Amino acid sequence: MNKSAFLLVLVLGLLVLTETTIAATRRRTHISRARKPNPRRRWVLGQQKQSEFEEDVKTLLNHDLEISEE
Repeated sequence: MNKSAFLLVLVLGLLVLTETTIAATRRRTHISRARKPNPRRRWVLGQQKQSEFEEDVKTLLNHDLEISEE
């Protein structure tokens, strides 16, 4: 293979490599835009009950701390 043919194959290879890289990058950014989290808050089943339970536990712990300090 002579020098000019080698350079031509090298340039074509680099061109194909950059085109596939650009296409893959565009595809990834499109997917990432489509999968952004929804800014609206959605209630998970039982989430409110869990928060009420946590408040009860906190009040009981605070009550126990007040008793132990006395």
